[in-house]
Amino acid sequence: MSDRSELDRRRAQLSQAKRDLLAEWLTGRARHRSIPRRRDDGPAPLSFAQERLWFLEQLLPGTRAYWLPTALTLSGPLEPEPLRRALAEVVRRHEVLRTRFPAPGGRAAQVVDPPWEPELADTPDESPFDLAAGRVVRAHLTRSGQDEHLLTVTTHHIVGDAWSQRVLVRELAALYEAYADDAPTPLPEPPIQYADFAVWQRDQLAGPGMAGQLEHWRAALSGVPTLELPADRPRPATPTQAGATHRHTLSPSLLGGLQDLASATGTTLYMVVLAALATLLRGRTGETDIAVGTPVAGRGSPDVEGLIGFFANTVVLRVDLSGGPTARELLGRVRTTALAAFEHAEVPFARVVEELRLPRELTRTPLFQVQLVVQDAPPEPVALRGGLVFDVATLDTGGAQVDLSFAFSRGVCRIDYSTDLFDPDTVSGMAEELVDLLAAMVRAPDRVLPGSTAPRPSAPTRVEPRARPPYRAPVTELEQSIASVWAHVLGVDRVGLDETFFELGGHSVRLIQAHSALRAATGRAVEVVDLFAHPTVAALAAHLDKGDRSSQRVTKSRQVAAARLAALSRVAGTRGGAGEH
Repeated sequence: MSDRSELDRRRAQLSQAKRDLLAEWLTGRARHRSIPRRRDDGPAPLSFAQERLWFLEQLLPGTRAYWLPTALTLSGPLEPEPLRRALAEVVRRHEVLRTRFPAPGGRAAQVVDPPWEPELADTPDESPFDLAAGRVVRAHLTRSGQDEHLLTVTTHHIVGDAWSQRVLVRELAALYEAYADDAPTPLPEPPIQYADFAVWQRDQLAGPGMAGQLEHWRAALSGVPTLELPADRPRPATPTQAGATHRHTLSPSLLGGLQDLASATGTTLYMVVLAALATLLRGRTGETDIAVGTPVAGRGSPDVEGLIGFFANTVVLRVDLSGGPTARELLGRVRTTALAAFEHAEVPFARVVEELRLPRELTRTPLFQVQLVVQDAPPEPVALRGGLVFDVATLDTGGAQVDLSFAFSRGVCRIDYSTDLFDPDTVSGMAEELVDLLAAMVRAPDRVLPGSTAPRPSAPTRVEPRARPPYRAPVTELEQSIASVWAHVLGVDRVGLDETFFELGGHSVRLIQAHSALRAATGRAVEVVDLFAHPTVAALAAHLDKGDRSSQRVTKSRQVAAARLAALSRVAGTRGGAGEH
């Protein structure tokens, strides 16, 4: 095997996050991505990812949708005091774990509190997180047998992601071992803190390079069709986010063949699986233009590799299956698309959605309904001196934030699916079909894949911005007050009766600001959900004029909010968007 082939083989075995970092080092870009410490220790802005989650928490205060539990089985003799000290040291080291999020004037900020020690409780704390008050870390230790314990550390997603969970486990193990031996901490201080990243991120995205980044996504995703995947039930008006999981194991021979195919075609395992998944979706929908979402780690700078924080983002890859390509040809298209997408992966997904000015739907994710993750293998158990073993326990959340989420790790295909839409047998059939497609790619990469030439539907649904309605001037005092507030918050000259807040450029932070300003300007008890349920000046004014605060209206508003939350949670790049490829 040539040196180049061996390098390609080893590169194909890396996760996408690690390939991103390697590419940056090889091209010299990483040398220019050092993140400076911020100038003062006062309040800092939220990152874009945090800003979206903070908004969702305001929409439905106390929701558990964004709790991030890390479960560890501790096997062997355990000393609680070194464990308590280790957890306290992790909280001291990572400022984001002792950050609160007050929102004076409707715009949240990060305020770092002095170090504090989380309690190792013997019963779980089920009370809602209060982001304004802080204390976003909870620990629960239970004994499950002789020398067997379960440690659950739960944070709010606003301060962590899947990569962060690995950092937490690694640091807890190292610190526990040191403290059990009465030794000092073996860990160096982090070079920066999460608030430094948040300031730097906003500076970067406000710079001249942002226009080119956004132009890429405008060109790449303009006119992307809505994927109408046949389901067992109609899509409900109010999604429940209820879900289930199906697992399918790939044979070692197939997994080896896929890795060899990736090496031979200059691609990666992720790209091979994406090509097969797009072909599967093509066969079931007849569409040749397939959009798939994928989470990225969002840690392009070496300074943040060892940090706990919410860095994850979501990118959308648009796969072109027109013309019935062979597997090799399709892999070439996927490679080009994927490399371009990851090159522009720093643009927050919510910012891309806002830039495209797409219609807002309560029932589905913007831009994509299917997600793909090719993950690193889960951490191996850590055996410490004294016989204690730390091992990560797998938790199934029982929820589905997108219609279908395919995750590959250690030769296992895991499909999390919406039970609103799909039955177990349907998903099991998809898994088998996907494995068959992968096997066909390995056997005959120069043949057209089965299903890639399925009939095209006569009228695919494409997502286009709604035409701006003709201007109608506000008439009543209430309409004029609402229009004035919206114009001020949105930075536009005027707002007509029929223009929606979101299509004029409204997003989560502006919505909270508008909500606060509307209460002051109108003297009415405006709720955040009212702006979702009645997004035009005319509709909101008519709603407020009715003054109906009955339990029926409140219940309906909560249903609308829940549906909106289901849709927006997928924009936030949440738990599933925190992993690596």
